[in-house]
Amino acid sequence: MPAYFTEPKVLTMDTMPSLSPSRLAGLLDQPAGRYACYPGMAQFSPSFNDDTFLAAVATSNGDLIPRRLSLHFTAPDMYQPCLCGECGPPPAVGPARASAYLNRIVRELALVGTLFDRDRDVVQVSLDPGLTSLFGPDDLAELFDSASRHFHVLGAGKRDVVVTLDPFACDPGLLAAYAALGVNRAGFALQSTPSDDGATVDPMVRVEACRAAGIGNVRIDLVYGAPRQDRAVVLSQLASALRARPDRVGLRDCAHLPDSFRQPPMAGQAIPDPLARATTLLACDRYLRDAGYHHLGMDLYVLEHDPLLLARDKGRLHRDALGFGAHGETDLVGFGVGAISQIGATYAQSATHLRRWEAAIDAGHRAIQRGTVLDEDDLARSEVIQSLLCSGVLFLKPFEDRHLLDFPVYFADALARLEPLADAGLLQLGPDVLRLTSSGALVARIVAACFDRYLHAPHASRYPCDAVVLDTTMLCRFSFPKMALLATRMPGLQQQLFRLLSQDIGKASLLAAHFSADERMAAFLVSLSRRYASRGFSATRFQLAMTRTDIANYLRLAPETVSRVLKRLNRDGLVEAKQREICLLEPERIEALARPLLRD
Repeated sequence: MPAYFTEPKVLTMDTMPSLSPSRLAGLLDQPAGRYACYPGMAQFSPSFNDDTFLAAVATSNGDLIPRRLSLHFTAPDMYQPCLCGECGPPPAVGPARASAYLNRIVRELALVGTLFDRDRDVVQVSLDPGLTSLFGPDDLAELFDSASRHFHVLGAGKRDVVVTLDPFACDPGLLAAYAALGVNRAGFALQSTPSDDGATVDPMVRVEACRAAGIGNVRIDLVYGAPRQDRAVVLSQLASALRARPDRVGLRDCAHLPDSFRQPPMAGQAIPDPLARATTLLACDRYLRDAGYHHLGMDLYVLEHDPLLLARDKGRLHRDALGFGAHGETDLVGFGVGAISQIGATYAQSATHLRRWEAAIDAGHRAIQRGTVLDEDDLARSEVIQSLLCSGVLFLKPFEDRHLLDFPVYFADALARLEPLADAGLLQLGPDVLRLTSSGALVARIVAACFDRYLHAPHASRYPCDAVVLDTTMLCRFSFPKMALLATRMPGLQQQLFRLLSQDIGKASLLAAHFSADERMAAFLVSLSRRYASRGFSATRFQLAMTRTDIANYLRLAPETVSRVLKRLNRDGLVEAKQREICLLEPERIEALARPLLRD
């Protein structure tokens, strides 16, 4: 075991090394993903198909308390605006093409919406930046109405509706129309260059107009590292943005994509070098902190009242393909060209080519093109990355218990890559915890990349399997004809088999009698607890292989009732349920509740 892992490095504000511009420049130049999802899209396989997607949804529906849903609508890449303003405006879209795209998304909603149980609440609806340019308020009203018909979208005050605005086209009437549709979060990019007609964006005007219309949470994205953009220009733009006091500020490093069909050729000397970008980032970070903004993570800064910061403090901050979310872990369902869905341990992406997506929808099919199912290693590494990006800390003992591994041994290679980062004061490594420092939070994705097996072993093999078990499983294969023959020769064996069968049938009929739903569920949990205990496993914490529908059929209840009962037991402190893991917090109280049924 490495010595640095055994003895924690304790750093105080006085001893903590500061992150120099040159050091930051070197780190920012290292390969690392943004980790909106792990594994990244490079690991999505074309062998992933609609059947795999259906199985993922069915598994998610079967969770004891299914995750809530987040809906996301995308626009084709060609219609997405450029943040830095260097790539030119997206091509104009005529009303006919916009209407055709809307009609197909409405049909896609119908194709996908039937797969999800109606009791699964939608807590967020978000739109790609290109859609507010593609669709007018009437189009969005039709889109939202269709989403509400096919999903259980929560009402105002219980869900978020998020749009990204064109900063050059957000007059008060348009903003009022958005607010009337339920939009409560909006954002826009403060471009580094003016529009084609020379117009510039006054952040104060835009933010005040959003709030006057009733849109309470406003985000401004500021791009740095754009051509012909030095630190003074960026800080001037930032000062202008902060006068408006937006709720959130994003610092986005300008992406240089020379192969992009929209990005014009750029002279090398026009692009700020890594040292200049690092110096600008550090200056902006200091400016934002001095102005009272909290660094949430990655490139995002928020005010103290922001729901994201509250979610982080309560351990509910989550990161997915849309970035940070305040609603805890949700299933993401994407619609439109190239949309990404995250259903439990599964990622799925729709066709990225417009014509291919259109053809699938026109044929009445879901347009799933590729995806991946996370294996045990993916799930463990994804949790590490999520923890580092969302909270800046990973507590090792609970993590080891959940994944049944020895952290220093399992992640020995990752820890070796972390050692120089720890020496630089970017994180603290101890026997019980891995924690980012304030300097390390600026390069959290570099720290997270140390755990990315695909980045460091891009050709690592993945082997298919013929069977997947959802729980610790022991198998014994019997030949039924031989068992039948043996039972006729050994009457005692036959009697034992009949006795075991009658016991299970009797328990099932007892659970289906006139007892309450709470009593039936308690008896079910106690029965499982005893069974696991008799086999040497934990009696208070175990995984359920049965879906909530299977449990409902066994207990003669509705699936929605199963979830309501578990939520009530969870609220009363008797159990803790997450996906298919059950922890009995008050076994004695559960036993007492089940006593009328379990007479033995």
